[in-house]
Amino acid sequence: MSHHRPSFAAIQFAFLTAISTISGIECHSEHHHHEHLRHLQSTTRCDTTDPGKAGEDAIITAVAAFRETPRAQRTSLPIVVPVCFHTLYAAGGAPLTDEKLQSTLNHLNQAFTSSSCCDRALEWCTSEIVDKLCSTETQITFEFAELVGGVVTGDTTVGTSVTALNACVVRTENGDWFTHSKSIDEAPMKDALHLGDRRVLNAYFVDFPNGSLGYATFPFNDNGKLDGVVVGFDTLPGDGGRFGEGDTLVHEVGHWLGLPHTFSGGCFASDGVLDTAKTRDPYNGCTPQLSRPDSCPTSTGADPIFNFMDYSDDVCMYEFTTGQKETMLAMWEFYRLGDGGIAADEIIQLQLGVPSNPIDLFPREKQLYKLPTSTCEVTCTLSGDKEGDVDLFVEYDQVPQYNDGDSCVSESGGNTESCRLQSSGRSLVPLGCRNRSRRQCNDLTVDAIYVGIQGYGISTAKSLVVTCSRNA
Repeated sequence: MSHHRPSFAAIQFAFLTAISTISGIECHSEHHHHEHLRHLQSTTRCDTTDPGKAGEDAIITAVAAFRETPRAQRTSLPIVVPVCFHTLYAAGGAPLTDEKLQSTLNHLNQAFTSSSCCDRALEWCTSEIVDKLCSTETQITFEFAELVGGVVTGDTTVGTSVTALNACVVRTENGDWFTHSKSIDEAPMKDALHLGDRRVLNAYFVDFPNGSLGYATFPFNDNGKLDGVVVGFDTLPGDGGRFGEGDTLVHEVGHWLGLPHTFSGGCFASDGVLDTAKTRDPYNGCTPQLSRPDSCPTSTGADPIFNFMDYSDDVCMYEFTTGQKETMLAMWEFYRLGDGGIAADEIIQLQLGVPSNPIDLFPREKQLYKLPTSTCEVTCTLSGDKEGDVDLFVEYDQVPQYNDGDSCVSESGGNTESCRLQSSGRSLVPLGCRNRSRRQCNDLTVDAIYVGIQGYGISTAKSLVVTCSRNA
């Protein structure tokens, strides 16, 4: 799998306008248990805040940038998403079986292919009622991540068999987390169980006594260990009822890959995907043979009630569109790959005592500088306009990791930062920030100092200048 990540700087500003309005989603419904099966009579499939017009603009911008990126510079297709299944259970209960988890992954994979079709045995599955009998081939597949020694590293997968050696399937007995409340249990459960980085889909299967079907995180938020999807353990293939075919997981994974609801924005601002019709209301149930709703009659197309990102019963859900495919591929390329979609392909060369040319930096974007030097006695400073939050990372003879492991890290909360390196075996002491590691720099061996800067927050940092000078 290719790991080249083009710099989608044009995407970020548009998406950042949506970040403040979306942090995650939670799906709610009324439910009744009978032998651990969910039989829902009257339900709202998902109760969430969608990005609205900001999300529409963000998706249009992202897809445009994705289309402009040469295919040779994109991740090779099909995309393989590493998956970790976490099945929770209470004392005296039992975790989901291998057979259940296998059918769940099989259904997830099928849903993202053109073999996801409406059931021809149903009276409404005709070209007179539905727009397409089958879904779009998304070129997105899901395989179990490799779990070795309790650790998932990178994007290594072991295939689609739940019984494969080192398949990432984790069974955890914890009654509190299993009987799940998002506001109470999400943080401690995910903090303890989450595996891998943002490329790894962590899916948790729990019981929702408050009636939820599931919830997920979007890719353009910096979710850390909270990243992933949580779905009801009784909404999986073969569970029966209106939501027992496995499409809740598909719906939540759609969010995890960047898709809003099809009705986001209503009739005035769509979901941002160009080929999903504007929709005022979510669709509940599955009776298209009686009527095919068109809640925005002045816009083109009837409501996309067969789409995985609506609220229909599972039997009605079978479709992703071509536009949704492009959106998910763009989101994967930009946000789900290891460094958040920003690759520091261009290294800016520094000269001792000479300020760099000013640049602007989007939140989560990185820029790398290199200072050829024969001395460790150097102080590097960052300055810029008052807007934005940028951290400074300094390392010698190797590229910084952009984390606490670097020789010097300055993170004062603005974009005026300073790091001081010293030689002769003395510790590296960051100025104006916490002490970090104690790697030692030697004037006899040093060849270069690398300076990395990374944006944070929600504002673009402008006119950033890096200067490295000899210590006074």
